[in-house]
Amino acid sequence: MEDKFNKLLERVSERFNVDATFNFVLMLIGIQKMGSGFIKYSKEEKMDLINLGWYLMLTKKGYYKILDYDDKNWPVFKMVKNLDSMSKEQINSLVKEAVCEELSDKI
Repeated sequence: MEDKFNKLLERVSERFNVDATFNFVLMLIGIQKMGSGFIKYSKEEKMDLINLGWYLMLTKKGYYKILDYDDKNWPVFKMVKNLDSMSKEQINSLVKEAVCEELSDKI
């Protein structure tokens, strides 16, 4: 999985002319979901987009679901499968797998 994810990071780096990281890719997913495009984001907005990407990928893997949308059209998530028994590394691997599934045909 790690090799596949690293190859995806290389493709993202080339496509966007950046040194793509895990968080950068999660932010891209968040931007895609919100439809806001590439504009200047504050540090707080970037963190919100990264967290959104994180939850969207865990939703893709069945650990969360979208209940509704708030007044700013941001998804409201609910946990449906507990992650407490997983290590941080296992959760990161799960999210990376979901990122590869999400972006492999788009990048």
